[in-house]
Amino acid sequence: MNPQQHIANARTALGAADLGAAGDPVVVLADLAAIAELLGRLAEQARRDLASWATVGPHLAQAGDHAAALARSLQHAGGTLAYNTAPPRAAALLRGWEA
Repeated sequence: MNPQQHIANARTALGAADLGAAGDPVVVLADLAAIAELLGRLAEQARRDLASWATVGPHLAQAGDHAAALARSLQHAGGTLAYNTAPPRAAALLRGWEA
């Protein structure tokens, strides 16, 4: 897959993501994390596709690392929000306690 196809795929994914319509901020954070993961995969594919450009690869690898860190942060934020906004019984079950 060439870089132009990656860009088209990313734009299609972003265009299909109606983050505001979800209503649930936990779902929005999960969607953003999925987009960040997609960006990381696209950066890695672009790095492989452009391997002959030795000066470009490290920047794309760094972009992939940043995307992975962003995805992780968004996943943690979503998990924390879900935990903090869960009803008391659900929160107790998440902690492994009985309410």
